[in-house]
Amino acid sequence: MPTATAPKLVVNGPNRFVRNPMAVAGILQGLAVGWYFGSCGVIAYSILGVFVRHYCVRPVEERDLRQRFGIAYESYQQAVALWLSRSRYFAGDSKSSHGQIEK
Repeated sequence: MPTATAPKLVVNGPNRFVRNPMAVAGILQGLAVGWYFGSCGVIAYSILGVFVRHYCVRPVEERDLRQRFGIAYESYQQAVALWLSRSRYFAGDSKSSHGQIEK
């Protein structure tokens, strides 16, 4: 929620593997529910959610994170995949110029 933004950049837990694990989980949940119930409509709605999230929500969210956390977020953004996890995870730097990374 835009009104409940984190005061620190969180790079631990599932955030070490993908930049927005909640979005990934929500989309996968929608796809799983659609598959389980055999609902093409729910599957289509979930796939539409991928495009809306990627093209409408993500740019605004990333702009805000770059403004709030600067170089710490840019380093994280370069190291961690957006949607699909890479074979390695983000170890991060527990110290940043503003002390804004939370592990």
